[in-house]
Amino acid sequence: MKRWQKLSLLTLILPSLFLFLTCGIPLFINLDSVVSFSKVSTNEENTISYKVRITQRGMEKLNELEGEPSLKFFYVLSTNAAVTAPPSSQHDDVYYLSTIRSQFSTNIKGSSGNGIPWSPDKQDSAPGFYLYTKTNNTTKNFSRTKNGIVNPHTEKWGILVGTFSQSFDKDLDFSYGTSPDMDLPLPFKGYSGSGVYEYSFKLEKEEIAEEGNLIKLVTSDNPDIFLKSYKKNFFPSQREDVYKLKDNEDSYFYKVIAEEANKDGKLFLHIWVTLYGGEEGQYTNIYWTPLQHMGSIKLF
Repeated sequence: MKRWQKLSLLTLILPSLFLFLTCGIPLFINLDSVVSFSKVSTNEENTISYKVRITQRGMEKLNELEGEPSLKFFYVLSTNAAVTAPPSSQHDDVYYLSTIRSQFSTNIKGSSGNGIPWSPDKQDSAPGFYLYTKTNNTTKNFSRTKNGIVNPHTEKWGILVGTFSQSFDKDLDFSYGTSPDMDLPLPFKGYSGSGVYEYSFKLEKEEIAEEGNLIKLVTSDNPDIFLKSYKKNFFPSQREDVYKLKDNEDSYFYKVIAEEANKDGKLFLHIWVTLYGGEEGQYTNIYWTPLQHMGSIKLF
């Protein structure tokens, strides 16, 4: 009788132990060492050409996902062309644009499988994230949304990191690229199954008369994608329009940028890219590659 009871107890324990071992342990994907971005030389003015490269080992990992990864773009407006400078001369030095990469890694990419998802803040607003100074003078405070900003300093400026709205037709409504497709899904259909995967794309400025600037995302195998600001507005194409940033986009973060751009007559759009792996297949984490600064485009 006791032998039968022991066997029955063992029969109950083993399936539970199996479920715990197979389902209770998170399985993380990390592609940091197998995905890279590189700039491609071009003679085209106000154009940034780039290439994403994934090793064969990386492609084998990606094949374990249920869907294909995609690219997500982020941007910052600045009166400086260099990434080793703040958005304006009135910003503190702690707000060099080069710090955006580390802020993304700490607060969105994460480590050990604790990356966070991204989605639009509102129906008509899709900021990437905010960095700001508080009234107690602490700097580089992070917030994913505008409503999450607490006690902003009224005279010390931070950075608004935007994402693009997009459309295949520049005359139609614009929307936001969300998971899993984000801004540009990577097509793997032509991949042979061995060797390195490479995919080229470029971003170029297109001025629309009496409207402003668009950014056009161009690839060899997809229709062009037109990009506007995180609030679905045109980017300024002349200094006379720069105050639209403050009036239509954000009166706090764009105030000093608009004033300086109007005075000095120049404004640049800095662009970053990351590969989004998402939360798919057998993996349990939300994955992003490190943020890559692509360069800047002169708006005027």
